[in-house]
Amino acid sequence: MEMKLKLYATLLIGLIIFGCQKEDDLDRLAELSFDRPAAIGGRTLAGYQDGALYVKGQENSIPNLIFEQVEQYGGTTFNVNKMNASGSVGVGINPKPWTSIFQTKSSLGMRTDCNGDVSLGPVKELYTTTDLPDFDNSSAMVNNQNQCIPFAKMNDLNDPNFGLSYSNGNNFPYYHRKAENPGASTMLSELVDYNPSFLIAWLGMEDIYSYALDGGYGHTIPSPADFETKLDSILAIMNANGTKGVLANIPSIEDLPYFNLIPYNNANLTQDQADQLNTFYSAAGANHISFSEGPNPFVMEDPDAPNGLRQIMQGEYLTLTVPLDSMRCFLYGLQGKYMIDRYVLSLTEVSEVNSAIISYNQIIADLADKYDFALFDANSFYHNMKSGMKWNGVDYSFEFVSGGFIGLDGVYPNQKGHELLANEMIRAINAKYGSAIPNVNCFDCDGSIFPE
Repeated sequence: MEMKLKLYATLLIGLIIFGCQKEDDLDRLAELSFDRPAAIGGRTLAGYQDGALYVKGQENSIPNLIFEQVEQYGGTTFNVNKMNASGSVGVGINPKPWTSIFQTKSSLGMRTDCNGDVSLGPVKELYTTTDLPDFDNSSAMVNNQNQCIPFAKMNDLNDPNFGLSYSNGNNFPYYHRKAENPGASTMLSELVDYNPSFLIAWLGMEDIYSYALDGGYGHTIPSPADFETKLDSILAIMNANGTKGVLANIPSIEDLPYFNLIPYNNANLTQDQADQLNTFYSAAGANHISFSEGPNPFVMEDPDAPNGLRQIMQGEYLTLTVPLDSMRCFLYGLQGKYMIDRYVLSLTEVSEVNSAIISYNQIIADLADKYDFALFDANSFYHNMKSGMKWNGVDYSFEFVSGGFIGLDGVYPNQKGHELLANEMIRAINAKYGSAIPNVNCFDCDGSIFPE
């Protein structure tokens, strides 16, 4: 009899604990519903990192990490449209399309430069064909909730042509592979049809970053008024349907390794080398260009400068796509061949980028307030990352490779970076809506993987 009473008591306690846990679980989400979770954005939300979109990056993307946290409390699974055909190497857009259109992700490996010196650095492969199975449209990939599409600018969100294939003139065919009706449906129309209950949105970043990453070449940043009109129209539709969500603003570019790994004055010369270059430029009538022993600025093309050339100035940035071997062994950027526009972000272009980020971020803050969305201040988070931060006993910073936050493309966060960003976004959501979504602890998220 005593044993039966103990058993009944144990069962009763278990039921009480279980019941309280379910009630606590519901309380964690407060007023929020995650029955129809959705996300819209570009490379950062898609999980694009190390120069490509690949399966593990998608699985550990920011929205997927967040929605996995709420799934246990009543949310619905978020589909990431895996790049299955390319598996672990993924498919990225080559920033030097004259060598190939597509590339694999980069990984750390040993590489030999033009001097025969071997060092550890990012290594990737180029695809020799544009006929890639990952970009085939498939009904199995149709998924209205996930509109995180690499390279999607604001104009692309409602453009049916963004769903065309590469062979039909779309240089960024990531949406084509999952478009409900390629050439007719749009990212926005699919999102509206899905009618999300909760939306993660990180918009405007592609418009500014695409310009900056290509040194201002071949891109125009939309005016703040144009950006506001497009973002407001999207949020108005979401608001009319009762959608809650979080907006992320746009981080500064100035601390990213992509713009800082190669200093503008990284031409380290002996006195003899400096004298030879000074003689060369003096003979060409370009006395405004001069060199001395030690660090010197590289020379770039500038149609507004005398002789169409000038030295790069402090505050201007060389991009990580600059041809390093040509600089090491063939005087690229010093004599004969000069830095072209796409490899340099000039002072004027830096000012344009910074001005756009300030304007866009004010618009994002205003619209988050207008439509009662949470606001994730990614710009402040990146600013704090400049001096480094600690999470779970691990130090993170913007240092290339060793900092553990940015991937091997020098721009987009790696999976550990996604974990940090997901947690900051969760904090913004909890602060806005009174929810208690727990932090992500992603033990499967990769940082920098060193070769064995």
